[in-house]
Amino acid sequence: IGCCCRGGYLLHGVGRVLFTSYSCLIFSVSNPPAVRSPRTERERVCVCELSECVRALGGMASAAPAVRPTTASATARTRGNDHLRRSRTGGLAPIVQLGRLEDALSAYNDAYSQAVSQSEVASARKNGMVAHGDVALMLDRTTRASAETMSVASMKSSFARIDFELTEVCATATDALAIAETADPSDPVASDAWKCRVIGIVLKIAGELCTRRPLESWRECGGRIERWVLSTPALTRGGIPDVKLLLLFRLFDAHIGGVAHAVEAADVHAARHHAAEMNRPLLDGERCVRSIILRADRADLVDPSGVGGADLEFAIGLLCDAKTELRIRSDDMRLEQARVASLSHIEAGDRLLNEATHDHETLQIELVWMAIDEFRASVVQARDIDIESEAKACSRIGRSFGLYLKLKQRGAKYHERAVDLGRTMHPRVMDDVPWFLEATQAIAEARQVQEANDTSARSARDAAVRSTLIVELAHLKSVSESGKDALLTHIYDKHPPKNASHRRKTIAPDGDDLSMKQQLKKALTHYHPDTAAKEGDEKWRVLCQEIYKYVGAAYETFK
Repeated sequence: IGCCCRGGYLLHGVGRVLFTSYSCLIFSVSNPPAVRSPRTERERVCVCELSECVRALGGMASAAPAVRPTTASATARTRGNDHLRRSRTGGLAPIVQLGRLEDALSAYNDAYSQAVSQSEVASARKNGMVAHGDVALMLDRTTRASAETMSVASMKSSFARIDFELTEVCATATDALAIAETADPSDPVASDAWKCRVIGIVLKIAGELCTRRPLESWRECGGRIERWVLSTPALTRGGIPDVKLLLLFRLFDAHIGGVAHAVEAADVHAARHHAAEMNRPLLDGERCVRSIILRADRADLVDPSGVGGADLEFAIGLLCDAKTELRIRSDDMRLEQARVASLSHIEAGDRLLNEATHDHETLQIELVWMAIDEFRASVVQARDIDIESEAKACSRIGRSFGLYLKLKQRGAKYHERAVDLGRTMHPRVMDDVPWFLEATQAIAEARQVQEANDTSARSARDAAVRSTLIVELAHLKSVSESGKDALLTHIYDKHPPKNASHRRKTIAPDGDDLSMKQQLKKALTHYHPDTAAKEGDEKWRVLCQEIYKYVGAAYETFK
């Protein structure tokens, strides 16, 4: 089959069409390369003629696809896609990448202004949304990487541009999805896949940008996200509510971060602010999801043909996912609010202690007890939630008892509890934490006092017992002066060990120092005070102490 035509177009199908000006048509089997769309009327006619030739072959090759007319909007979109693709080339300088993205935005704006159908308008807005998102992400990465070298004014200007770009992302996504809702069902932009792709892009962009920035407090981060929430409208099928829910959850996370930072810095006022504000985004998120359910229910009543049912199914799935997130974040909220309440009680107790010790001429005991009650309330709030707050409160109670009420032993129990809790915070090093050092020092002082008291009490008891053993102790002293053998004979005969197996078995020959040394050593084990304390009463323990003293002195002469 021959065909006179101009150009060099390759058709899809089993064969590859090779033709030149005024040449014959030849088919050869191979993989077809990409097809270039015809540009002129003459070229379209040639392609149609070639398609008829291919169909006439009876199955050897498939027909060429119908040629879609090229519009100015599609051409502008193609140009914008080329700029966008070139901007994502690796290794580009930020200024070059930003220039290509701005060229892409300009092309997409041209495509939007020249669009003649709903499909072209939605596609132009969607592509513009992608470009705005790339600009925001590129600026965010560049600013964070250069945070140490940038001036404060430059950094704030860059972040203001990022906020503007994200606002444009939300606006263009809203336009695209709104047009998709009213588009013809046969149009590709009306499909759920196209809408989900738009929503997914917005979620990805918003998720990456909803973080704390350099030179920005947690409160400023929460305020910025809240402005985005207010600028995000709600659509019928819940597309943008997905984004709104993400922003609300990010707002909650910002308040969580604010609480943690404030607790670490002991800023009770800021901690209370974030703890009070974190409940609002959760309530707004729940209302947002319930509004989707109500709209879907109404659509099902108005249109029982199935469209509303699909909306209801979509909304229920969204509600289940959001409920899970809400439950998790509600638990986090309760934990953080308990931490803040514990910190508030500690602050109140410190204020009462300061008033009791500095604002009056004498120590106000009632205020000290009130402070202890505040610290105990802090322990209750922080138990099983915040180990550090609980340990800090226990340390404060111990100091109140030991330093102000002079009940050191009672205070030592709370200090020991604080130290035990601090050690469970491993691998954190606690050697430089003030309350841990204070508790450790208080425990050491309390133990020294306890040991001194125990020693004094034991000495008093021993003195009372010795008063009843005056004769035995005097006789023991005189025998020890008579010689080593006489000492051993006396103690084993007059005061034999309680254990029947502990007996003197041999008599040392005269002058046999080695045998005497071994017997003295054996006697030291038989009359050791620690063993005697387990075997007899107080008298036997004191008597063994004296025997051990004289036998030990005799044994020392052999060293």
